[in-house]
Amino acid sequence: GVLTSFDSIFTEVQKRVEFAINPDQSTIPQALNRMAFLYTIGLNVSSALVNASQIPLVVMPYLGARYGYGNTRIALGDAGKILTNSGMTRRLRSAAGTEVDMVEELQPLVQLASERGQLGQSYISDALSISEDGKERSLMNRITSFSAWGFHHVEQTNRQTALVASYLLEKRAMEKAVGRKLTDADLLVAAQTSLATTQETNAGAVIETGPRFAQKDWGRVALMYKPYGIQMYYTMLKSARQLTLNLFPGGDIVAKAKRNAAMKELAGVHGTVLLFAGVRGIPLYGAVKMLFDMFLDDDEEDFDTIVRKQLGEGWYKGALTSLVGADISSRASLSGLLF
Repeated sequence: GVLTSFDSIFTEVQKRVEFAINPDQSTIPQALNRMAFLYTIGLNVSSALVNASQIPLVVMPYLGARYGYGNTRIALGDAGKILTNSGMTRRLRSAAGTEVDMVEELQPLVQLASERGQLGQSYISDALSISEDGKERSLMNRITSFSAWGFHHVEQTNRQTALVASYLLEKRAMEKAVGRKLTDADLLVAAQTSLATTQETNAGAVIETGPRFAQKDWGRVALMYKPYGIQMYYTMLKSARQLTLNLFPGGDIVAKAKRNAAMKELAGVHGTVLLFAGVRGIPLYGAVKMLFDMFLDDDEEDFDTIVRKQLGEGWYKGALTSLVGADISSRASLSGLLF
């Protein structure tokens, strides 16, 4: 049982360490990934901007479930101000007053995040091997880097916002619980919690922490866009498992708290998806659609058409699409992330 699980984890970590030390240098998968990116969404500014919906779509519901929506709204606002004031260099000028306090408050998080490669990196740039050509960057590398600029910076901003907001929330919750100023050890725990939460709600920043089959050879090509989807499904399934295990907590206060938190996480993310992407964006929609369409005759209407007619465009694509007049439902959807 426990020993078998430990051996499996140890073997997996060992393989990842080997890859980190000796990364895949195959030129064909790298070239194909770059060509695929340029052909599909390279230089697509609108698609890059839509990725900013990650904060209200997933990050806010999960943080809101754990720390309260009022506290989360304040923390996200604080994180936004901090990142805006830091400019493009992401440096806080500790001149006086509150800025000095802010720098001191964030120092444990910044230091840990920097050590873990979570600040200046993005998964898209790592997957496209933009920084693997050495000092003499090839023309293809330069073109790909330019075309991925928007995606790289939106992903980076999403991650930094989630890091700062979750850290502030955890730190404030710990201060309230212990009723004193936190020690350096406490702040390190808050920073570690923030990194774990950010991984759960944004996916990883480097290819080493992504799915192992997406790290090299043809798996790197086939799964180029899939680590985000895999992480989102894992996060939601983790909440569903927590809910199932603690569905009937009886008098157990801890089990009841876990059940309620899982319920809030799932309800929150489904609510925001409904707003941003409509019914078609709900996580299980893709699976239901696939099963339904499998048994249709050629002359019958497909599942999407039936749902559209029954619910109307507003419910099908989401209120946001109806309000702004631009269809963002397919990009903000949490269904069909793997297929």
